[in-house]
Amino acid sequence: MIKCFWITPVCKDCEGIILRLNKIKLMNFRCFGDVETIIRVNEVSVFIGANSSGKTTIFEAIKKVLGSSTADRIIKRSDFHLKKNDKPEEITQMMLYIELIFSFEELIEAEGNFDSVPIFFRHFIVDNPGGTPYIRVRLTAEWRKSLNIEGSIDSRIEYITCSEKHEIKNENVTLAYRKDIDSIRLIVVPAIRDVEKQVRIVSGSILKRLVDLIDFDEDSKKVIAEKSKNMNDYLLSDTELKKINSSLSNNWKNFNSDNRFTESHLNFAGTDILDIVKHLEIGFSPSVLERDFLVEELGDGSKSLFYFTMISAMLELENIVIAGGKSDQKQLPIHTIFIAEEPENNIAPHVLGQLINEIFRVSNMHNCQALISSHSESIISRIDPADIRLVYNDIDTYSSRVCQIDFSFMTDKEIIKYIKNVIQKHSHFYFSKLVIVVEGETEKIIIPRILAAKNIDMESKQISIVTMDSRFIEFFWKLLSNLQIPYVTLLDFDAHRFHGDSKIIAYVCEQLRAIQKFDEIDVGEKKLFFKDKINLQFKEEVFHINDLEVLNGWQEFLKQYDVFFASPLDMDFLMLEHYKDKYLRTLNPTEGPIVIGLGKIINIEIEDPTDNRYINRVNDAVNQTLKSDRGDASIYNEEQKKLLVWYVYFFLNNSKPTSHYLALAKMTDEEILSNLPKVFDDLISAVSEKLVDKHGEK
Repeated sequence: MIKCFWITPVCKDCEGIILRLNKIKLMNFRCFGDVETIIRVNEVSVFIGANSSGKTTIFEAIKKVLGSSTADRIIKRSDFHLKKNDKPEEITQMMLYIELIFSFEELIEAEGNFDSVPIFFRHFIVDNPGGTPYIRVRLTAEWRKSLNIEGSIDSRIEYITCSEKHEIKNENVTLAYRKDIDSIRLIVVPAIRDVEKQVRIVSGSILKRLVDLIDFDEDSKKVIAEKSKNMNDYLLSDTELKKINSSLSNNWKNFNSDNRFTESHLNFAGTDILDIVKHLEIGFSPSVLERDFLVEELGDGSKSLFYFTMISAMLELENIVIAGGKSDQKQLPIHTIFIAEEPENNIAPHVLGQLINEIFRVSNMHNCQALISSHSESIISRIDPADIRLVYNDIDTYSSRVCQIDFSFMTDKEIIKYIKNVIQKHSHFYFSKLVIVVEGETEKIIIPRILAAKNIDMESKQISIVTMDSRFIEFFWKLLSNLQIPYVTLLDFDAHRFHGDSKIIAYVCEQLRAIQKFDEIDVGEKKLFFKDKINLQFKEEVFHINDLEVLNGWQEFLKQYDVFFASPLDMDFLMLEHYKDKYLRTLNPTEGPIVIGLGKIINIEIEDPTDNRYINRVNDAVNQTLKSDRGDASIYNEEQKKLLVWYVYFFLNNSKPTSHYLALAKMTDEEILSNLPKVFDDLISAVSEKLVDKHGEK
């Protein structure tokens, strides 16, 4: 059954109704092309993306419908989208539309503002019984070539009264009146702003608005009028100002020949509240001066913060008026959409957290939503990933797209929490052209140094490295795919560790299957069909734990899916195996592992590597490193087993990051490249290919 408050504007069984902007639909508007773009918005939505990706265009679209000034709402020829290969001189007509979809949600505990119901009641749409009603407000504009050099443009704003699921017919279109649309207020804080000018304008209008919201009783008005008149009379009759007033009056009579306006006199204060408000100004104290600081004397950052303060104060006071049941008398908006473009401009990074908290507080007021654009990691890292919208421009079509993270495929709250924490920790990845997914912090030290040796600048190429627990890698792959950010993955092979070698390969195959990379693969002379998971029988038949050739073959197979392995153990071991001498030269004469009774390992390896005490030390290092009961570590050759003594010393018993930093600091680019592990060549090739495929440049 349809909820009761759709039958009458207000129902005693409902505590209140709240209006919300839910969707923005764009078609052929500026950088958004002829495929309809649907943008979902929340209480607070943050739009991020590269310069010229389309963030400002989204806000401009809202202004075209809800803007308070005529200039904001004018549609120009430049507002119509041109495809990549379009020739403007050959186009005879174009059409665009901007649609805003508002829902009317029932409040359970808060005091409701029902003003929105009678205004839009006739245009409600409900998709199914008991569903949440909504309205569709659409701006449609058509451009046609004409004798006018700019062509002719016809635009209109209408209600669409059929469901989004249905085709729009003539009977589903109703003219929208501007006075109804104006009941939804839009406040825009632009990215590029003359802070002093705008604060002056905003302060004046908002101060007036704040005073308008206050009820002065008749006695107060009389007292104010009387005191204002007394002040005027005193200044003009009992002070030196009387001379100025008299001189102006006498000289005016000499110049003026009009029978009207024959008398002139000074006025220092009006007798009406609104006249007095015009002379109000805001002071800040304590100050270094003998008087209060004025707004225009503040720094740009403080002016920006005060800009937001004024808006917040106005919304707060309006809520008080609503709670007092006087919203009709004060002509309050039924909803406010607050747009803040790059609020980090002019504001110190350490203050941004406070600013964002305040914007959240304001948006939680039941009549306000906040839409923000930003490039600041300080802001993005504080935002729930579900509230972030990534805007990008497709290089193939020159059309913008908007992506958001979809958590619907995650059913485990712990997984969602983990993924959100990773995203907020690595918020820079949103701006990446490519992400390298790794397991540990070592890769975040090693990979940038190797890329630099290859003359690949991570900053200019916008490459990010994100640390991700391999247990959750399927979910992060899905998120990156959802955001259309290319990625490659580098994992530890962990041979002969409990979770490594055949198990990690089987796990990766399962995750690739989960994101539908393949349904079947070739296994010898037959094809293996995947169902839900790779079963134990498959692991036993296909994987041979001690067969290095088979395991290497699987590693090669997975490279085509951009999954690479630091083999046979992990990145730390790989670096030590290829650059042992560089790590050893970081030691001073008193450092390094020893065997009691024999001496330092570095000398034993040369002088007497067959001594049983040294061999026992090697075996201890193998057990300490692998912590596994899966056999005799036969995948590792003898030299690799001996190397594990140094692995324990550098990376288990000492600081892993420090060991890598010291060794890399002593390596030249030539030394790094002369013995570079093959996995890095493969990884860098994949990275280069993906950057070219996605962005058309190396």
